[in-house]
Amino acid sequence: MNSDDIVSKSYSEVINLTKQLIPSHPMYANHGQFEGQKILQDYLNSKGWTTYLDEYGFEDLKKNEIMKKPWEYDDYYKGYEKIKKYNLYGILDSGIPGKTLILNGHIDVDIIDKDNPLENCEPYLSSDRLWGRGSTDMLSGLCSLATIKNYLDNISWSGKVIYTAVVDEEIGGNGSIRACQWMREKGFLESEYPIECIISEPSDCNICYETLGFLPFIISCKSQIKHMNGEGNKMNFFKLTNIFNELAKLQISDDELNVNVGYIHGGNDASLPMEDLLLKGVIATTAEHNNDYVEKVLSDCGADIFIPGISINAVKSSNNIFGKSLYKGDLFKSSCDASVFYNHNIPVCVFGPGSLEQAHTRKEYILLSEIERYLTQFYKCVREYFD
Repeated sequence: MNSDDIVSKSYSEVINLTKQLIPSHPMYANHGQFEGQKILQDYLNSKGWTTYLDEYGFEDLKKNEIMKKPWEYDDYYKGYEKIKKYNLYGILDSGIPGKTLILNGHIDVDIIDKDNPLENCEPYLSSDRLWGRGSTDMLSGLCSLATIKNYLDNISWSGKVIYTAVVDEEIGGNGSIRACQWMREKGFLESEYPIECIISEPSDCNICYETLGFLPFIISCKSQIKHMNGEGNKMNFFKLTNIFNELAKLQISDDELNVNVGYIHGGNDASLPMEDLLLKGVIATTAEHNNDYVEKVLSDCGADIFIPGISINAVKSSNNIFGKSLYKGDLFKSSCDASVFYNHNIPVCVFGPGSLEQAHTRKEYILLSEIERYLTQFYKCVREYFD
């Protein structure tokens, strides 16, 4: 079968698989995550993969020092420790020693409206795009990775492919943390040959060896209410001014770093100081100005600062083999699970169909041409990796 025929076959399978996954509603705490993983498992089994459906819980995650704590970021996730979670792993083993390629993607879909989490979850196929929540971020990318065997069946290769469909990427990355834990226990992360990871987040089909980080923060300033001209009020004002000055300097110092202050609360009377001022925000950090650096800047402002346990480090991967011929220096302008694999000294590449501009939107869609283009480029990179 020639390359065009393989792409055509896989393209149809990706569309059909994605259309099945969207209405399973694979959001946080929804049984649809299990149902979605079963759909993917049935597909992989039909292609001859060896598959494992990993049911795990909070007690399993607690073994890992970098476990995320989403309940510290949003009360919506209180009760996290009671929820069963499901990852899916698939193994293709050529039977010949060689490189390992980890294919990673998340099945969980971001919740836009917590009061109506299943809004716009029905797929719709138009002439040039597939509509539905999760179509871009990142069910179509996840399904595209699953078609790799269509291509490998038509070339000579050596080594292993490990497919990891995970949950909880949208709330910190515990699914990929668990996947790495599982792979290490099974011995898949120990090899004399290269091991690399591909994450099919929507990157406009660009090869990205660098990602942004995610640093949430909660800053509180406390003071005692005094007369409006009380001398003690000045300290609180200067403290607040200093915080915003430092945040502004961070923003200016790095073109890719982005500061978002989404919540400011405190005070009851315009003529009096705020007794309890609360600022909540998120900073998209970079490899140059990483989480530790930015956290120290905030700490030096003189206010009380709390970093919820859901922060994600920026990544700047090196020594990558996969995608080298297509790499143009692109940055993936978001955080993702790349840091989890990088923490295991695995070179990582973000490379997927679709655009971040469509992710987390109510009228989400993926252009059909993007899927076809991605499959063509993906298979090219696979061939070069295993050569």
